[in-house]
Amino acid sequence: MAARGRGNIARMPAYAWTCLACGQSNAAAAESCGQCACSATPTSREINTARQRFTDRGGALQGDALMAARPDLTGGDVASILFHLFIGLFGISLNRRRGSNDATAGEHARRGIA
Repeated sequence: MAARGRGNIARMPAYAWTCLACGQSNAAAAESCGQCACSATPTSREINTARQRFTDRGGALQGDALMAARPDLTGGDVASILFHLFIGLFGISLNRRRGSNDATAGEHARRGIA
């Protein structure tokens, strides 16, 4: 049986599948997880909602769901990434300018221009 999809029809897996929210193994025909009720074909928002409800009720995440439960990037992480990206790009820009200025100075010296 096909699950309700987002845009295209999302087909139920034809194999035992592991819930993305809690890590529970489920039968091929299951449309939702037997442990946390997350859909077999969830969106990221549905995964986060099911995971939050499950852990709020005292459920313990298993397997790959533990790794997927890492927190999102913090504002500090994003600021650090952007800072290093800016410094890297700015440094490249300075090196190109210096290189072109050195070439211009060398050209002027060759032509006898002060």
